[in-house]
Amino acid sequence: DALPILAGPAGTEEGETPVNIHCPCGLVRAFVRPGAGGARFHSVPAFVHSTDIEVDVPVYGKVIVDIAYGGAFYAFVSSERFGLDVCTSKTRDLVDAATAVSEAVKAQVKIHHPDSEDLAFLYGTILTDGKDAYSEEPTANVCVFADVQEIGRA
Repeated sequence: DALPILAGPAGTEEGETPVNIHCPCGLVRAFVRPGAGGARFHSVPAFVHSTDIEVDVPVYGKVIVDIAYGGAFYAFVSSERFGLDVCTSKTRDLVDAATAVSEAVKAQVKIHHPDSEDLAFLYGTILTDGKDAYSEEPTANVCVFADVQEIGRA
């Protein structure tokens, strides 16, 4: 059963209820508008660290990646670069490719966080479906992170 959401305290917009969501990336503050069917949120900072970085990935050769931060640093590369498809390829093949990229980036790219050097490390690699241009069409990706302890498909 869903919990009812009531009108929020002072400091929120009229009719909103604040909801704090503790995520691995940090605190995400959501503001729900009951009855209006909407919500807004404030998340952790996100930014591009670098684009078009060439890394030498054993077995796969030279690979171009982008690196971005959104609670943690991730390398981004199209699964097509490895002859894979994020929707139909075997999970093991996707994990192997993403892990090889993560290891290469960790060994070859110096990552810097503007506020805290404790956050200046690559957390994982996201293999995309290659649909990088904006579109109304949904996209898919596979995220291999936490030293291959976690795999997420979206």
